[in-house]
Amino acid sequence: MAQSQILKINKSIGLTSVSFTPAFYKRAFKNYQQGDFRDLLALIDRAEIHGFVSGCLYARSSGYKRKYSVVPASDSSQDTDIAAFLTEYLSEISMREFLEDMHDARMKYYSVLALGDWGLLDGKQVPLYYEKYDQKYFTYDPKDFILKIDMGKTLEEIPEESAFVIEASRKPIMLSVLADFILLEFGKESWSSFLEVFGEPLIYGEYPLGYNKDQITEAEAGINKIASSNRGILPEGSKLHVITGQSGAGATGHKDYVQDAKANISFTLLGHTEAAGSDRQMQIGDTEASMVATTKIAEDDMFWLEEKIKPFFKLIINRNFNVTKYPKLILDKSTIIDPKTKLTAAQLAFENGAEIDPDFFKEYGIPVLNSDPLKKQNLFDQLGGD
Repeated sequence: MAQSQILKINKSIGLTSVSFTPAFYKRAFKNYQQGDFRDLLALIDRAEIHGFVSGCLYARSSGYKRKYSVVPASDSSQDTDIAAFLTEYLSEISMREFLEDMHDARMKYYSVLALGDWGLLDGKQVPLYYEKYDQKYFTYDPKDFILKIDMGKTLEEIPEESAFVIEASRKPIMLSVLADFILLEFGKESWSSFLEVFGEPLIYGEYPLGYNKDQITEAEAGINKIASSNRGILPEGSKLHVITGQSGAGATGHKDYVQDAKANISFTLLGHTEAAGSDRQMQIGDTEASMVATTKIAEDDMFWLEEKIKPFFKLIINRNFNVTKYPKLILDKSTIIDPKTKLTAAQLAFENGAEIDPDFFKEYGIPVLNSDPLKKQNLFDQLGGD
């Protein structure tokens, strides 16, 4: 999307160098408590591109990207028209991306959606586009703890109606994720250092007492030759000793350490630990408990989004209508049923004579050649009865 023509920011603010160490995290957390989120956000941005964290975030966002409806404030014709107008406007923007950009505030504490030029839709004023600005361009003023534009030497207030600002009322969810991710990354570096020291085999030679300098040099050269090529000659009387590298030492403990860190990240984002992998003898969605946990988190995200979008609705409606009550966004909170349960239910219905739409199976990649509804044949049909 084009850059907002209303909200001006300091584009010179660049990337922040980060280090995945407990010391850097402590510094970032201290700055965060003082209203400066930059170090913390830089750590989060790096963590989000990690395969495991990215997968968990995708799984979570898919939970609240549902069908929606705009419910009128009342049954009056005006309120009904307002709801219809908002519904049409929301259909013009990518609502799934809009919800995800809003939800970013829950993950990182705030999100700023810069509103582009205002234009007309059916004679009503609306933002023609929006652009999500990176959180690094903003900071909280330590004097009043109001989010402002960081212009370098000064902090400037965000102009009214130039942006839709979403702020969380609790600590950002990614704060907890980051603590475990840093342990995961720092542990990886520590494990690599351990292997560098103890992972390679140790080779040393032994020579009899009385060897002169030339004989010792010859024995050392023989050992070096064997170490580099697995073959060589040693002087008579000398010996070669090999101590096997401890590449497997502590491997089980390190594996458990990684799994625990992943389990904590999974629990924070999805409400269960199954995303930690098959090493825990299960997969995502294999148990009812995981489905319930994920569904509850999705519901909570949806309630949060429904509440946080109200100022945006109010901003647009106040530009075009003279009302005191506003419509509401309602996201579909119908129960999520996993494919395994759906297919089991379909099989039960089929066995009891129900007709099944072939498209139902095609959704799951099951080839069905018959275009007519599927129905189990009874004995009379199997015998060719009329």
